Amino acid sequence: PEAARSLAWWQWIVGIDVFFVVMTTLFPHAPNNPVKWHILQHFTLSGESNVAAWWSGFLLLLLSLFAFQLAYEGSRHKAAWFVFSLVMLGLSLDEVGSIHERVSAAATDTWGALLPYAIVLGILVAYVLLTLVRRPETRRAAVLIAVAFFLFGAVAGQEYLEHLVEWPQWTTGLRVGVEEGTELLAMLLIFVGLIHAAEQDSAIRQLRIIPDPARFPYLPFLLLGGLLFHLGASLTVSSLSDFERRGNPAIWVPLVLFVLLFARAISSISSKEGSARQHSNWFLAAAGAILLSIGSMYYSRIVIHQSVWYPGLVVLALYTVIIWARIAATDHSRQFLTALLGALLAYGVVLVALTLLQNLPAAQFLASAYLFVQVIVAASLDIILRGPLQGRRLVLWLAPLALALLGGVVGSEQGLFIIYGIQSTAILAIMLQPHLSPVAALQE
Repeated sequence: PEAARSLAWWQWIVGIDVFFVVMTTLFPHAPNNPVKWHILQHFTLSGESNVAAWWSGFLLLLLSLFAFQLAYEGSRHKAAWFVFSLVMLGLSLDEVGSIHERVSAAATDTWGALLPYAIVLGILVAYVLLTLVRRPETRRAAVLIAVAFFLFGAVAGQEYLEHLVEWPQWTTGLRVGVEEGTELLAMLLIFVGLIHAAEQDSAIRQLRIIPDPARFPYLPFLLLGGLLFHLGASLTVSSLSDFERRGNPAIWVPLVLFVLLFARAISSISSKEGSARQHSNWFLAAAGAILLSIGSMYYSRIVIHQSVWYPGLVVLALYTVIIWARIAATDHSRQFLTALLGALLAYGVVLVALTLLQNLPAAQFLASAYLFVQVIVAASLDIILRGPLQGRRLVLWLAPLALALLGGVVGSEQGLFIIYGIQSTAILAIMLQPHLSPVAALQE
């Protein structure tokens, strides 16, 4: 049964991969009209801060989480799997934040500037491969990982040829599609290798390509480390001026946090416990977590460019209506919906007042509004999963709400990204509250 579920996920992954590769191949040749720049550009892997870039970073993050699961649940090669988890986590950050592109662009010797990073990556991957290849149970995983990193290296070769040779215009889409498709194929091979390694380890009780973060050891300290990293990444925003063609490292941690919430929801769906209604609620939670994770890409656009992707906003609005309809079907709906409408009205008055009295910049207005919507969506999910907001839970939700209001006062890009990371961390901590005891984490 577990293998059958995994195969279903493979169909989703391959199908979405093919969709993005096709869109990437066709995009350069699409007619130059509003449809291309308002719709299609969000689904090309050659772009940054869009849905396609999120998907690529998301897959690398899932690989990191899967390898981390092998490290803490498996019975063999724990250190090697932990190192590999860190490698994939770094690649996810690089994919979302365009780290190596910025390093190479800032140097006169592009390949020389990247050489130290390549050496460190090579040493870590070599350690993992040499460790895994020793045992028959993980040898196939080692081979597939080796082939995958050969393909990653081939992408660098493709980029080199792209600048070395003058190609005909008609090959642009095909070249970009092959380059991005090669990366996705490499990720797919790693997935296959990790699943095979997990199947050969009897210590792993449940085979899940999306691990349950509630089972992660030292989870409170992992979240704290992520928040500290986010603060550092946010402080670098002012020194970057290439967001038109590069990603943003200051939105990576919030992206990761909502993927963890998605993973928690998927794990609950996969379990056999609970009623059909509870499973449907967790499905709504999974969808909401994905929307908020993708939203991190567009929060960057809001803060940097003061731009909003309206089709995405419509999707989020429709999703919120579905959540509220589910809440309205419960006994405690009137109190919550009345309070929610009052909060929306009050928040609108506050933002308008700030705009009129302090000449609030568009970036602050839009960013603060997005942070408020994020709280509303997450709090609504908490209600359908755990019931009315009462007592301590109600008090806890006031913190991310206050941070949304603070976003309307903060006047710097760094401040808006810092608030975004703190608010996202607070939301995940509230949603995973029963699993975040530092004492229990230390006992593990």
